[in-house]
Amino acid sequence: MIFKGFINRFLVIRTGWYILAGLLIGILLFFLQPAETCQSENDLDLKIKKVIEKVSVQNLQATVAHLQSYGNRSTWEKQCEAALWVHEEFKKLGLKSDLHEYEFDGKKWTNVIAKIVSNSRPDEIVMLICHIDSISDTSETIAPGADDNASVVAVLLEAARILKETSLERSVFFVVFTNEEHCRQGSRSYAQLARASGFNIKAVINLDILGYNRPTWPFYWNAVMGHHTLKHKFKAMIRMARNYFLGIIYGKDIMRVAGREQNRKLVTTTSKILREVSELKVKELVSNDSG
Repeated sequence: MIFKGFINRFLVIRTGWYILAGLLIGILLFFLQPAETCQSENDLDLKIKKVIEKVSVQNLQATVAHLQSYGNRSTWEKQCEAALWVHEEFKKLGLKSDLHEYEFDGKKWTNVIAKIVSNSRPDEIVMLICHIDSISDTSETIAPGADDNASVVAVLLEAARILKETSLERSVFFVVFTNEEHCRQGSRSYAQLARASGFNIKAVINLDILGYNRPTWPFYWNAVMGHHTLKHKFKAMIRMARNYFLGIIYGKDIMRVAGREQNRKLVTTTSKILREVSELKVKELVSNDSG
């Protein structure tokens, strides 16, 4: 997996837009505090609360709605179009945004890298990463990908909007990958660039499937019939039933923080912060299969 030794995956089940962005910003503020700075817990809590108050639910919803409107983000054409839109949105926010091109399957694909460069420690980097593409059993025609993964792109844009006005001790990279659903081509290519360039990466947080809502019924007939083959109809029913019963077992408003063994400190620290700034149930998973 990309950036071996740093990757974490966040999976949020049935939580509000406001909480999602607020938690993300709270996590970032924690990681970006300088080690030598002596701040009281009350001061830090107040800083986090002030940042969270700036979150716009409307911005988050608008981004998801726009990315859904492409119909699918699986094809090369749609992914590139969506990536260029995100690139322009970062620029509108006043961030330096670059396009990272790589070749795959005879075509040029585009990742988006937006940056907030710190004045204090510009070479120390915290990365927030996600993918913009989506997939389905009929990806060429329908793959809107609202929560996999338009919701996270929305969170990254909103976090960038707010954090650009915040004093940060380390630089933050917001990296949006294309072509992740096909063997992680976008992240593999950018990882090679980061390694060759000697980036001083302090942490990478990989976000995926934010805002997934547990179904209220074992399965939905319209959703099942939206699949074209009997095989995929059956698979959809199994997935829906599994998600339904897992929701009953674990309850609602759950966040899972996962990472490899060498990430243990990052996993436990992140989980601690999430529990402090939210009412979510936080599950930890430390396994070398994570990422």
